[in-house]
Amino acid sequence: MYITRIKIKNFRSLVDMEVFPKNYTVLAGANDSGKSNVLRALNLFFNNQTDVGRSLVFANDYSQKAVGRINRAKEITVELEIQPPSNYTDNDPVVWRKTWREGSVVPYDEHLGMVGGREFSARSKTVYWLRQLGYEYVPAIRGEEFFGTLKRRLHNTLAETIAPKLAKASGQFLKSIRTEVSGIEDEALRLFNLKTEFSLPTDLGSLFEILDFKTADKHAATPLQHRGDGVQGRHIPIILRFLAEQRKANFARGRPSPETIFGYEEPENNLELSKQVEEAEEFYNCSGSIQVLLTTHSPAFYSVAKSQEDASALYATRNNGVTSFQESTTTQSLDSGLGLMPFIEPYLKIATGQRDELLAQLKAIGSQSLHHDKSVLCVEGDTDKVIIEKACSVLFDLPLPFTVVTRAGAGAGTNWAVGYATARSVMPDVKGKTAILLDSDQAGANAEEMLNERMKALDLKGSLKYFKVGRANGEDELRSVLRAGFQLSVAIEELCGAEAWDHAEAKGWLEPRSDVVKQNAEKLRADQSFEQLLQERVSDHKCRRLVESRIKWMKKNEFSNFVVKRIEATSDVPLSLKQLVQEIHKYFAN
Repeated sequence: MYITRIKIKNFRSLVDMEVFPKNYTVLAGANDSGKSNVLRALNLFFNNQTDVGRSLVFANDYSQKAVGRINRAKEITVELEIQPPSNYTDNDPVVWRKTWREGSVVPYDEHLGMVGGREFSARSKTVYWLRQLGYEYVPAIRGEEFFGTLKRRLHNTLAETIAPKLAKASGQFLKSIRTEVSGIEDEALRLFNLKTEFSLPTDLGSLFEILDFKTADKHAATPLQHRGDGVQGRHIPIILRFLAEQRKANFARGRPSPETIFGYEEPENNLELSKQVEEAEEFYNCSGSIQVLLTTHSPAFYSVAKSQEDASALYATRNNGVTSFQESTTTQSLDSGLGLMPFIEPYLKIATGQRDELLAQLKAIGSQSLHHDKSVLCVEGDTDKVIIEKACSVLFDLPLPFTVVTRAGAGAGTNWAVGYATARSVMPDVKGKTAILLDSDQAGANAEEMLNERMKALDLKGSLKYFKVGRANGEDELRSVLRAGFQLSVAIEELCGAEAWDHAEAKGWLEPRSDVVKQNAEKLRADQSFEQLLQERVSDHKCRRLVESRIKWMKKNEFSNFVVKRIEATSDVPLSLKQLVQEIHKYFAN
């Protein structure tokens, strides 16, 4: 961090303003609140310009709200407090102040001194370092002229390293041209007795200015100037960072390394919101070596400033033509001047997290087949797949109108099923219906809520069908338990009937449910235990077993193998399982 304090007096709407920037500082506020005047005042201080290419016009830039003093000349003052590198001998904070008066475009007065009044040492590097600070001001409107200036500056920065190479290349280039136009040169010599020949301009900056940046993706190569404004705009900070790095690289050894400060207006212009999030992160990463001050209306940049270290957000308000800044919305009146950004920012964090999670899930799916030409039921694991397929083979004619898909092994689960189902929903070339089977537990409820939000956000509502295990059930132990008012986490195993559970109990495959007491706590009286509640409401031992126990996770494969063999041997499907697969088949068959 270089600038630690900015004080501006009588510049446009900044009558008497003081702020304390950090490495990454966002100036937020409504349109015409005056926040950009801070960046223009810094441009005046470092580059002696207000807007790009425009010198100070005192009559226009002097604040109309300035407090006049008798017998005192009108003045514009910009004062900075700057922290030199800690390894310098003179590393105390420095106050650097410039003052402009009417009738001159250059500063009338300048003061440079360390806080506390201590004199700079005889061989101090600090003053030289301060004089080499570079300030890059980027206006909100960035047109073709701005890009031309950037390319000329690129040439000037690279001149030392490319000049010999350009001279050699241009020699061959000119030789070819002269061969083709030798007739012109011969006639000029005959008529005027003058040797006339083609040559490159001494200043090759004009050549750089007309050069194109060519950009290519997997589809085509396109000049940057023909790309969208958003793509063009994202190249600006890249070029400016390169220029800052080259300034350091080209500097003489032993000299203090020149540092750079960015003053950037509305970097979000012409960027879609997800690209704004990426750009905000890029600017923050850049602020480790380049101090960044920017104005914005984007919750993406505002969010970074609120959540990261060495970053701050300042809020601009303009009352009676005077701009002021505050660090917290809590001290401001919540009027139209504040805008919606502080209220939108928390939701952007949530949306960004959901987007990142979705992209991670789609990436994890990778090259797995999405069965583009088939209807698909996504399930959470292998046991769901084998049990449903076996039940369907007994109840319905083959082939089935859908394919049951899951991911083998430990990579399966709710997140995989949600990602797979979402991928099929967003792919335009997928034919057939898509459905997902979710357990009736907390993970399943969260997955259903997430899918609802995604489908709504992607405008795909109705494109994905959800089935919940146990929501449809037969006249069996599960229905009795639910009818008794108990809440239960229900997976495919709870649908497989009393005989399968008898076998599991005999084999020692059961374990106590860890969440059932919490799920039903509100039903308990103050003087009642859960066991008493269960005895009171459920008399059948097999129903109580379903409430108290579940299949051990490590035994689910063995349990599913038993269920599959029993269905195959008896051609009988347990009632609640039958209800579920009939509902699924009906959806895909119609």
